[in-house]
Amino acid sequence: MTSGQRKAHKIIWLALVVVIPVFMFFSIKGLNFDQARTSTLAEIEESKSTILKATENDLIKTNLYKSHMEVILKAPLKTASAIVYEVDTEGKRGKLLGQLKAVGIYKFNITDLPNGILVYDKLKDIEITKLKF
Repeated sequence: MTSGQRKAHKIIWLALVVVIPVFMFFSIKGLNFDQARTSTLAEIEESKSTILKATENDLIKTNLYKSHMEVILKAPLKTASAIVYEVDTEGKRGKLLGQLKAVGIYKFNITDLPNGILVYDKLKDIEITKLKF
């Protein structure tokens, strides 16, 4: 390395030491980490034990509780960007609940009882499946 390259190398690394934490701060600043609801233990147990509605199809199964919804993905999806929405009274997309990635159980907090759910691929702009309650 020549002296000019050493100097440039030093300046670049010092700039990265300052810039990377700044970018990390601004990227996580907008995330909401405090979504945990404070409730009593009895309320949590009551909401877990009482299934209000349950529906299923060949791809997913849903259990609707008082304060949350449980979505069980039974088979892998052919898309990487499956997003779960609430369905409003007209059968259209409503509030965003979350994303499905792999086979498993997903829990989404809800404030009021939805009419159904819609699993939608935002990238391909297609509806994967829809369940009505």
